[in-house]
Amino acid sequence: MVAIFNKVANFFNDEVDSDVLVQEIHDAFDSSLQKEDEEIKKQLKELNIPGKSATIEKAERLTSLGFKSSEIVVKALEERKKITEAHKIKKNLENKAQKIWELKARYPFSNFISFESLKEICKKYNLIYAPVTHYLKDVPEKNLLEIEKRQLLQNSDVNSKLEHYVKVVGFREGISREIQRKFSDFVKVPDKYTNEIYSLQYGHTNSFKKVFDIDSKHFRGGVSYMGEKIEVRTVEKTGLFICAPKTHFDLKNLQQQDDFGYAHSTTKVIKDPVVFEFLNNGICRIVSKWGKEAEDVLLVNPVEN
Repeated sequence: MVAIFNKVANFFNDEVDSDVLVQEIHDAFDSSLQKEDEEIKKQLKELNIPGKSATIEKAERLTSLGFKSSEIVVKALEERKKITEAHKIKKNLENKAQKIWELKARYPFSNFISFESLKEICKKYNLIYAPVTHYLKDVPEKNLLEIEKRQLLQNSDVNSKLEHYVKVVGFREGISREIQRKFSDFVKVPDKYTNEIYSLQYGHTNSFKKVFDIDSKHFRGGVSYMGEKIEVRTVEKTGLFICAPKTHFDLKNLQQQDDFGYAHSTTKVIKDPVVFEFLNNGICRIVSKWGKEAEDVLLVNPVEN
């Protein structure tokens, strides 16, 4: 991925073949999840989880006799925290690896990419993503067939989650500048707190402290409300989306969701749309990619993906 991104600077040289860069973008999409899988395996291999040490064993004996404040007991608590954290990291990595393999098994003809990698590629190559209903250009026959013949997602993989964002208007006195800067624009509500959206819209500082893990030091003078008004934005990411240059879209009635999304339009346009679907686990399925090959009638074949 780094090697690909290092070449993007050369793209603005007229001597560089844009078709080469298009292929590099395709490769970036196709190889993203495979590289992530390899990285997970590497991290699991390198993860060293220690067993019960002599310190922990002695601390257990001391605790059983009532020496709960002994320096050995305190030291053992820190060791236990590190072991617990290591086990948590291991479990998360194993879960991610399991999800990747399950997707590959269910959709053997599909390629996948993590949402974070997709955003990275968009940022580097001056692309944005939006629902296909806002795409203005034609769709080549080859790509139209790929989209029509794609394997439909199972219900358990369809992204049915709603994303919620909050923004504060007219901050109350006593709220730190750091918090004011953060919530002057929309901030995503963590998925585990989506049921708190109704309490957040009332603007109670306690709700914001809980959901966004804000320290009380950022609120002075007993301030109870964040501001004059709380704006809530709800985003639905279902159906087909497409990555393409900004000029290929009608963006009316759409909200910008990511910092990378609307890159500067003064850079050279790469005519390389990529159609994809959001899944419910932070991963996207690639459905079809444009490119020079899309113009070749010899390559227009139905593809089960």
